[in-house]
Amino acid sequence: MMMGYVADIALGNAILTITDQREIGAAGGAAASVRTAVAGTCQAVYNVVLANRRSTTVPAAVVPAVLGAGLPKDSTALILSALSLGTPAAWSAVKGLTPEIRAVAVSAYHSGLSQAFKTVYLVSLAFTGLGILLSLLAPNTSKLLTEKVAVSLQTRKPKEENAA
Repeated sequence: MMMGYVADIALGNAILTITDQREIGAAGGAAASVRTAVAGTCQAVYNVVLANRRSTTVPAAVVPAVLGAGLPKDSTALILSALSLGTPAAWSAVKGLTPEIRAVAVSAYHSGLSQAFKTVYLVSLAFTGLGILLSLLAPNTSKLLTEKVAVSLQTRKPKEENAA
């Protein structure tokens, strides 16, 4: 919710600070394009970080837990696959799986995912810090917020004259 509010403020500031109000469409379009490009880049970075961390944190959490619970060592790859897929066929392919081992695996899987998402959160802090620093460079728009109307698109008659 807050991201939408911030985006609206940024677009508003972009169109307020232009010197020629006839360029309002171009300014708004450029600001929206920049915002979309930055958001796409951030999303790509988050996805790569999550995929890379998940590929290390999940096995590091799950394998020792399920081996300690009694799962045969040759079934560790299958249980990692079953955790990712979640289908009945994937679970039934795991040799030596008991309900207790499955519960341990799911708990360890959640722990591994949690560790991966913590890393994504830390990466988002870097983008947040950059955003805060860049916001310090934003112009002061308070002097531009007046009651002056640059162009009136339509002139209306007072309501008293319209009543017949």
